[in-house]
Amino acid sequence: MTKVYYKKELLNEKGFSLLEVLIALVILALGLLALGNMQVMGIGGNASGQKMTTATTLAQDAMEGLTNVPYNTVDLRAGVDGTAGNFDTDYPEFNNNVVAASKTFMGVNYVRTYMVDRDYPFAGETMTIQVTVNWTDQAGNTHSVTTASVKRR
Repeated sequence: MTKVYYKKELLNEKGFSLLEVLIALVILALGLLALGNMQVMGIGGNASGQKMTTATTLAQDAMEGLTNVPYNTVDLRAGVDGTAGNFDTDYPEFNNNVVAASKTFMGVNYVRTYMVDRDYPFAGETMTIQVTVNWTDQAGNTHSVTTASVKRR
């Protein structure tokens, strides 16, 4: 004669119920959705950082070009990036020593604006050179990077 132990043993078995498994899957799904959202935000942050880096590089490039021009050169009165010569004759439309030029990188239009302020901060000895780069993102928000340097005679 055989004894039936399996029914009692099955009742004592530990395991997960279907409800526990479903709750665990819901928690896992919510975690994965949050992780996916974080990934999308990270990609957006990287794209924004790339645009900021490009703008900063363009501003630094323009600043280096302007600070390397001799102090008494007409070019330092105002200028457009990538050109050399007399900016008064090349670009007579500028006003208040401000000239803008644009560059397009990876579908984003960057506008560089230069301003040279002679006799500042010390009259006859220095000039302040300011370069501003503006761009508009896909959402229509305008951003800018500005660098400034003082050039001595």
